[in-house]
Amino acid sequence: MEINSLKNEFKSIFKKFNELCREVSEKNNLKKQELLQKLINDFYSYFSNKGYRIISGENKYTAEKNDFEISLIFNDDDTFLLEIPQKDVTYSLEIRAGYDAQKMIFWKHPLTYKAEFLMINGNVDEFLGEITDLEVLKKLYQNLHENILHYEQTLKNYDEVDFVYSFLDSNIEITDFTDIMEKHLQFDQ
Repeated sequence: MEINSLKNEFKSIFKKFNELCREVSEKNNLKKQELLQKLINDFYSYFSNKGYRIISGENKYTAEKNDFEISLIFNDDDTFLLEIPQKDVTYSLEIRAGYDAQKMIFWKHPLTYKAEFLMINGNVDEFLGEITDLEVLKKLYQNLHENILHYEQTLKNYDEVDFVYSFLDSNIEITDFTDIMEKHLQFDQ
């Protein structure tokens, strides 16, 4: 196969891969939003059941009782803080895919050539324009095809993708707010 026709074929199937990436990303965002809402609901329930008064503000929820307070503060869609001013402590946590799920939602093969990374919705013409070796292009084509098959399987089995809470820069995966408070923070107020 001639290199220019393979480049055209690559561009064609890369469009399909872009669409699959968009679908996986949308599903990921939906799962993150669901877990975020669960976190807020669990914060309310956990502290309400312990007799705390809950105050909600923009991106911040505070539980108060006597002279003690704890706040849940959202930095962005993926990270949040648990802040306990009386103890001068702040914990940084994130919502992320669990380790088993990461194998499903990340590309199987990075598409790179000479330290250039092919980006979704990005630089495919420029990226392919640099490639003059047919064997290199064939390998990239094969990797792209395997990425497509991988993401088709991911979408087919997306119910197996789990998102978790995790302390930033830790390997600890937590699925329940009560576990965050009682098991990891040893909260006893």
